[in-house]
Amino acid sequence: MTTHTTRLERRLKAELTALTKTGDTTPGHLHRHTPLLVSLLTGRRTLAAAADAADILTTTATALPDPADDAARALLGIGQPPLTTLTARRETAGNFYRGVTGDWFHRKYEAAVIDTLIAALIERADPSATYPDTPIPGFRIPRLAPPPLSAFVPRRPRRSA
Repeated sequence: MTTHTTRLERRLKAELTALTKTGDTTPGHLHRHTPLLVSLLTGRRTLAAAADAADILTTTATALPDPADDAARALLGIGQPPLTTLTARRETAGNFYRGVTGDWFHRKYEAAVIDTLIAALIERADPSATYPDTPIPGFRIPRLAPPPLSAFVPRRPRRSA
């Protein structure tokens, strides 16, 4: 049996992965560096929405079952000193999983913690939000209309037989 992931889950996973690399969940950082996450959680992209998104992240990470709640807060940098490295945050999260090292936590438990957080965030997301659509790679809307066919001049005249 295969697991089906939705576009929303993939987007949340990408945004949360980017957020765990920085470890800063302040509204200003969310507004500047992860506006898609703010939009996915609240349906808006304003600084006030970023504050709401930070509250949603904090309450959702706190509401997870043990030990995923403490590990999610440690990964996101909630309650951590500023500028804590990702390695140190993984070490802190590993302490909640029977004292495993940060590297072992990253290999064995981090994906499950992020997936649990994603499932909880989807439950708490704004159901009436309209999510931005991602552009299709390689597709651009032309800026100018093409010239009329009457403007076409062949480069070489045809040879007559």
